[in-house]
Amino acid sequence: MGIIGRFFRNRFVSKILETDDPPNRVARGVAVGTFIAVTPTIGFMILLCLLFATLARGNRLAAVAMTFVLNPFIIIPPSYWYFPAYYLGAFLLGMDAVGFSRVLNAYESANGAYELLRNLWSLGIDVYGPMFLGSAIIGAPIAFLMYIVSLRIVKRHRAKSETADNDATEK
Repeated sequence: MGIIGRFFRNRFVSKILETDDPPNRVARGVAVGTFIAVTPTIGFMILLCLLFATLARGNRLAAVAMTFVLNPFIIIPPSYWYFPAYYLGAFLLGMDAVGFSRVLNAYESANGAYELLRNLWSLGIDVYGPMFLGSAIIGAPIAFLMYIVSLRIVKRHRAKSETADNDATEK
């Protein structure tokens, strides 16, 4: 496992699993973070995670951690995620899906993160509207699935920890 994998496993995962929050609160945070990570809200993801995790009474650390975990899979190769999301949104809105080439050009012409963010924001609502709608429709069931999976993981981890603590106390 690489250094990044160890960092996430040791830092985020252990802190999330060991938090005092109830498992359903942790799972809500994971779901919020997953949903926000799949939407085209680059530059505002962390703030949105904190806001929506608070509103959903979810774990804020879990929400933010999920954006860090998922961003490399979503933001770096935009055509794999945003392309189908854009086309789904454009189809549902009854729009011609011709604007996605502008998104790819924004990525290719950017020289650094700041320029990329500026390029993406310059695309406007005609590109971001369909992309956001499609991302939300695709992301909602994924976030729900992540809620179920993370709830089971947290409950299982805590049951194991409780058993281990009881065994240690008995010895």
